[in-house]
Amino acid sequence: AVAFQGAVYVADYKGNRIRAIKNGAVTTAAGGVYGLNNAKGAAAQFRHPSGMAVDKNTILIADRDNHAIRRLDPATGAVTAVAGSGSKGLKDGSGGAAAFAGPEGITVADTGVAYVADTQNNRLRRLKQNGLVESITVGGIGFADGPGKVAKFAFPADVAAYKKQVYVADTVNHAIRLFATDSGTTSTLAGNKILGSADGKGKAARFNYPRSVAVNSKGVVFVADTGGHRLRRILPDGTVTTLAGTSAGYTDGPAEAALFSKPWGVAVDAAGALWIADSDNRRIRKYHLVPVEK
Repeated sequence: AVAFQGAVYVADYKGNRIRAIKNGAVTTAAGGVYGLNNAKGAAAQFRHPSGMAVDKNTILIADRDNHAIRRLDPATGAVTAVAGSGSKGLKDGSGGAAAFAGPEGITVADTGVAYVADTQNNRLRRLKQNGLVESITVGGIGFADGPGKVAKFAFPADVAAYKKQVYVADTVNHAIRLFATDSGTTSTLAGNKILGSADGKGKAARFNYPRSVAVNSKGVVFVADTGGHRLRRILPDGTVTTLAGTSAGYTDGPAEAALFSKPWGVAVDAAGALWIADSDNRRIRKYHLVPVEK
């Protein structure tokens, strides 16, 4: 997650830590032990922290195997509970009364409302500023567009908010879905349940277990296409192109030569550069994007 004052925060999934990168220097903001403990710095514990989102001057964390949403205050290193109790389940409610199942992605909209990819429940959930958690899709596992009661996902792993829309990396459906916050309707932006790496427009494009999405100030979407070892771009009209990557490997350099190995996360900064969690290479990479006029 790209945060304030030029800092980038990394969910170090297997290290059970939240790391910070600023001016090239890496520090541990919190965590280091597998467990569940709300505390400061190294005394805090996580179980496979995954997606993160900036919420004012704090960081919201989807703590996957604690089935919870946690909050990190970078100024103090304090980690606090927001929603979920550490037990796997499916329940709406406030704070610790709510239950999730392996949430992997979280985003905060301009309204201050957070949206959660409740991955193992195959639902989108809404986390209000008062701590209330609500299910906004309830269709269960599958692939279906439509209103909340009808829409279906298959292990959605990440979400990214832009204006009145939430983009969803619908991982096992190999698609990028679009949830409209005003109408409560889900549609498919690109991909169509068929695994592949083809560029194209809308449902003609193919993805390979996409796990992360990010969106810039112009509504251009970027995808960490994890199984395809690629970085993809989706223009507002649904046109998908491959920015970099062809197969598993590790190579820096021009986009056409760069290689990744299961990139799991992507974020965009204010300058338009992309930050990539190149998971199997155990590196954070940066892509200096050439602007596209649209």
